Amino acid sequence: METITSAPGYERVARWHDFWRSAHGVQFRAETDAGTPVQVALDFFFPEVVRIRMRPGTLGPPRNHLLVRDDWEPVPFLVSEAPNHLELATSFLHLEVARTPWSIRLVDTAGRVICREASERVPSGLGELGSPNTPDAPSETGDFSTSTDLGFVRDAASGQIHVHETFALAADEDVYGLGEQFTRVNRVGQRLDLWATDAYSISQHATYKNVPFLWSTQGYGLFVNTTFRVRFDLATVSTLTHGFTHEGPELDAFIIYGPDPVAILRRYCELTGYAPVPPRWSFGLWMSRCGYEDRAEVERVAEGLRSHDIPCDVIHIDPWWMGDAANWCGLRWDEDRFPGPAEMIEGLRERGLRVCLWENPYVAESAPIFQEGRERGYFVRDEEGEPRLVRAWAEVVPPVAVVDFTNPEAVAWWQSLHRPLLEQGVAVFKTDFGEAAPEDGIYHNGMSGREVHNLYPVLYNRAVFEVTEEVTGRGLVWGRSAWAGSQRTPTCWGGDPLTDFPHMANQLRAALSIGLSGIPFYSHDIGGFAGRPDPELYVRWAQFGLFSSHSRCHGTTPREPWEFGEDAEAIFRRYAKLRYRLLPYIYSSAVQAAQTGMPVVRALVLKYSNDRNVRNLDSEYLFGDSFLVAPVLERGARRRMVYLPVGDWVDYWSRQIYEGPGWLNYPAPLEILPLFIRRGAIIPMGPEVDHSEQAVGTGLVLDIFPATRGRFTLHDEDAVPVDISYTADANALQLTIAGALSAPPVVILNHFLSARRVTVNHAPHDRWRAEGGGLVIELPDAGEAEIAVWR
Repeated sequence: METITSAPGYERVARWHDFWRSAHGVQFRAETDAGTPVQVALDFFFPEVVRIRMRPGTLGPPRNHLLVRDDWEPVPFLVSEAPNHLELATSFLHLEVARTPWSIRLVDTAGRVICREASERVPSGLGELGSPNTPDAPSETGDFSTSTDLGFVRDAASGQIHVHETFALAADEDVYGLGEQFTRVNRVGQRLDLWATDAYSISQHATYKNVPFLWSTQGYGLFVNTTFRVRFDLATVSTLTHGFTHEGPELDAFIIYGPDPVAILRRYCELTGYAPVPPRWSFGLWMSRCGYEDRAEVERVAEGLRSHDIPCDVIHIDPWWMGDAANWCGLRWDEDRFPGPAEMIEGLRERGLRVCLWENPYVAESAPIFQEGRERGYFVRDEEGEPRLVRAWAEVVPPVAVVDFTNPEAVAWWQSLHRPLLEQGVAVFKTDFGEAAPEDGIYHNGMSGREVHNLYPVLYNRAVFEVTEEVTGRGLVWGRSAWAGSQRTPTCWGGDPLTDFPHMANQLRAALSIGLSGIPFYSHDIGGFAGRPDPELYVRWAQFGLFSSHSRCHGTTPREPWEFGEDAEAIFRRYAKLRYRLLPYIYSSAVQAAQTGMPVVRALVLKYSNDRNVRNLDSEYLFGDSFLVAPVLERGARRRMVYLPVGDWVDYWSRQIYEGPGWLNYPAPLEILPLFIRRGAIIPMGPEVDHSEQAVGTGLVLDIFPATRGRFTLHDEDAVPVDISYTADANALQLTIAGALSAPPVVILNHFLSARRVTVNHAPHDRWRAEGGGLVIELPDAGEAEIAVWR
C-alpha cells in the first residue's frame, strides 16, 4: 500500500547540526536528505509528555487551539550530548536523538524502549555477508543505524506541504483510539482517514467523530495536534510500523508516556480537557422519534410514558418543531403545529419531563433568519462574498448556508437565538450534523476550509453548550460530530445506524472506540435509526442502550416500548427501572469519568491490557468500575460466550460466583442481558421512580459483594461526596460510611451466610436479617456510620 513516503520529492529529516535549549525543551537546526533546512523542537509539557514539532525552514508560533491553555509550566529536564546523539531526561522519560541519521527514541527509567521513530520503506537489499541491517531496514534493537520517515513533501504547483511521521510497531503491540470508529476496536491492520463525515448507516470507514489520538499497549499514546485531514496507517504499509500524514506546513504531535492505558488517557485529557459532569437528569431515559410533528403527539407520548409505567426524563422533538424544511434551522417555534409552546413545556415539567429540541448549524435561504445572517456576514462565504450554500441533507431539504463559528459575532448571534428558548424552559438542544463545513469556504478567522472542517464540530457544539450553561446553570448538548477536545462539551450519540443486529454490533464498537479516545459520555439510538426494528432487536438494543452512559430511544418509526408488544414492553420496563435504580452508581461513575477521563462504557483492554484475550474483544464491556455487560448481538441467540477477566465475578441475576479468567457459555433468553458484578464491589442503588428528580426520601440501598476489601465514592449533584469502604476477614466485616447520605440506607451483604451480631457506631443493632443468601441491615439514619458484622 503506497503512502506519502514513496512519493517523488518526499524529503526525510536526515541529520541535525546544532541545538539550543529553550524554556520547555530543545530546538534543533537540521536538514533533510535533499539538503532543505528544517527546524525541529522537542518540548516537555509534563515529565511524561513530549511535544515534537517539525517544519521546513523555521518553526512558527505553536498552535494551541485544541489544548486547554497556551501557557504551560516549564518541566525540569537534563541535557547531555554524546558524540552522535543528544539525551534529554525528565524524572520519567529519556529521549535519545541521533545526530545522523536522524532518529528519536523514548526510553523509560528502567531502560525499556517505549517507542521509536522508524521507516515504512522496504529494505532495498542485503548488506555485506547478507546482513539485513542496511540503512533502509528497521532495527529491532532501536539502534541509531536506521534512517526514519520524519519529513514532508511539497506540491510543486501549489506549494502545499504534507508532513509525515512513522513509528515502529512491535510484534505483540496493539493500538486503540482515533475516535468513534465502526471497525474492530484494535486498530492494527487498519488505514483510517480522519475527516468529519455524515456516516449514515455506520457501516463505512468514515465517521462523525474523529479524534487524532491513539494509544499503544507498549505504554505510550500519540496525539496529533491538528485539525487538517489526518491519515493513519497502522501496519498497512509495513507490518512493522504505524504512521500518520496530514497537511502542513508543520508537524505537531505529542507522545504521552503511561505506561498503563488509564494514565495515558488521563494525560491526554490534561492536554485537551476533561469532560464536565452532565446534569443528573440527563442520565435518565430520553424518548424520541424522527419525529413528533405536533404538540398533541408529544403530549400523547408523555401520557403513554406515565400510563405504561416507563420512567423517563426527556422528550426530544426533531426538526418539525420549526415546521417544514424551508424553515430549518430558524430556531423559531411553528405555533401552528406547536401552539402555546411555553404551556406545553410547563405541562411536561409537571410530569417530570424535560424538552430537548433539534437543530443543525445550517440555514435554508427561505428560513426567517437567513437574510439577517447574510447581511451581517454570519455565514461561511464563497469567493464572491455570498453565503456558500451546501447540500448537507437529502434532496428533500434545500441547499443551506453554514453558520461561521470562527466569527465571534456569529457565535453570539447563534447563541442569542437559543437564549429565548432556554428561558422558555427548553432544557437542551440536539446539535445534529456539523460535518459539512465546506473545504472551499472562506472563514472569518482566515483559516482555510481544509483546516476548519474538522474543527467545526468543536466550535459548533461549544457555542450551544455555553449558552445552555449560561441560562440553565449546567451545560449539555446531544451532539453528533466531534474532534479532539469535544469531550469538554458533552454529550454525543452515534448517528444513524440501520435497524439490524450487525449495525448494533458496529454501534457497540463505536461506543468502545470513542471511550478509548478520551470522550467518556456516549449514546446511540435504541432500536437503530433507519427502519422499523422487530421486538427482538428492540429488546436486545434496549438492554445494551440502558447500560450506556446515556440512553435514548430514537428512529424513523415509533420507538416507544408499547409499540413492540406486551412482552417487549415488559422487558424494556424491567431494564429501564433497573437503570433508574442504578442512577446513584451511574452518576458516581460519571463524576469519576469527569475527574479521570475514564469512559463510563469501557473496553476490557483499558483495564486488562496485559490479558491477551481482551486485546481484540469488542462485544462486551465494563460499565463503570464494577459491572461487566455482554449484550446479545445475534438474532435468535439464546446463549452467548462471555469472557470473564481475572478475579471473581457474580452473576447479577442468580448471584452465582464465577472465577476468571475464562470463557463462559452463558444462557441468555430474550429477557436476560448477561450481566456480572466484580466481586468486592459496592453498588449504590436508589428507589424505583418515574423520573430522576422524583422525591422519595427512602429506598437507598448499598448492595455489597464482599471480598477482602472494597471502596466506592458516592456522588450526587450538589452534594458532598461520601466515601463508603469495608474490610473483611475470617472474623468480621467492618463497613464505614464517611458522610451523610440522602436517606437512611439498607445494606445488603451478598454471600454473607451468617452473623453472630451486628453493631452500628459501636452499639448493638438488631435491625438485620438473613435473606436470599446474604444479610440485610437497616440503618437507623442517614448519617456517618461504622458498622461491624461479626461472623
